[in-house]
Amino acid sequence: MYAEDSFYTLSLAQRMGLLTLTAVLILLVLGIAIAVMRKKRGTVRLATATLLFSLFAWVSPQAYYAYYQMIFDGLPAQIVIGAPPTLDALLGIVTFTGPGTLSAHGLGALFWALVWLAWWLRPIGLPDQAKPDRDP
Repeated sequence: MYAEDSFYTLSLAQRMGLLTLTAVLILLVLGIAIAVMRKKRGTVRLATATLLFSLFAWVSPQAYYAYYQMIFDGLPAQIVIGAPPTLDALLGIVTFTGPGTLSAHGLGALFWALVWLAWWLRPIGLPDQAKPDRDP
């Protein structure tokens, strides 16, 4: 499935560097998500997860381009962030029906990890939604 992906044109060391960068970026996004979503209720957490995913899909190519500048000679310094991804493009990523690349599928996995995190996190400092006490 990924045999023609550009990831496989990199050397082992370059792949490891790319995976390290990806891990750092994902941990950063998850850390931000936890910090922001922890004090929010369910629908706000889900909206926050969607917003963080959209921002990551839009802005992260700049970090990857900076990495490629380090490993490939002659790449010019430039801004590669363009217009935000369209809703159709984002839907293709999160449903895994968009590009069949490691990058797109990794983005889709990040979205679903953020959705899971939004569901799993319990708000701090908000009242429990427990059942009312009953007298025996």
